[in-house]
Amino acid sequence: MPRHHYRPLAQPASCCSLPPGLDWDYAETPPHERVRPGVVPSQYAFGIIWTGRQLTREECQRFRLAPHNKPL
Repeated sequence: MPRHHYRPLAQPASCCSLPPGLDWDYAETPPHERVRPGVVPSQYAFGIIWTGRQLTREECQRFRLAPHNKPL
């Protein structure tokens, strides 16, 4: 499955702060959270998430997400 990476800008990722039904997980955890096996801590306040599909520009604006194209 292709993964698309995004950086939450205003709040942590959750079912309420992302598009409904979106398949996602952390690529890098927020620095204040416990590190999960296989996931490194992020330099960004809310971490970096991966999603199972590319988000639209409107979704990125509405949910305050920035595309993250830097290799992880």
